Amino acid sequence: MKKAKTKPKLSASQFDSLLSALDEIADHFSWVGFSVPEPEADGKHSGAVKASGAGGDGEEADDSGDDDEDYTDFFDGSSYERAEIEIAVDNFLSCLITDRVIPKRKSKGLPQFHAVFERIFGEDHDITLAAIRFEEYAEGYFDTISYESMRDAFGEFVEIVEAVRQEKKSAYPVKP
Repeated sequence: MKKAKTKPKLSASQFDSLLSALDEIADHFSWVGFSVPEPEADGKHSGAVKASGAGGDGEEADDSGDDDEDYTDFFDGSSYERAEIEIAVDNFLSCLITDRVIPKRKSKGLPQFHAVFERIFGEDHDITLAAIRFEEYAEGYFDTISYESMRDAFGEFVEIVEAVRQEKKSAYPVKP
């Protein structure tokens, strides 16, 4: 993972606010059948990324290359409304503005999702790049997101959450 060239521009409490705001998006994913793994005591996650509900079967997500399963997932009618993920991202951004993690924009509208991470970690940081990929997957087609794209967006989201947790741990290590 690429590290920011300088220490992230966040205090420990702002990192907490960022992680709390990310919970807004995690809540959306849980409503549609995906769950973000909780960190273990060492700060790492158990690796059990689950997908259930529409399009998922509740088992550990894997990319075993089973083309028949991918074909079934794509054509089983599972899709998600893009507006729902947009609302979750808007809630995320609003929480960050309320907690003064990012400034309120003078122009109308909220910043793009990846712009938050670009501002905090830099343009070339892995978190920023994962946020850009998240936006691409969550863009959808004709206001819907296929199961495969939602699964990929979720994978990028999990990567973002884990990396932010690690950045906080690196910037503000817990002393024994």
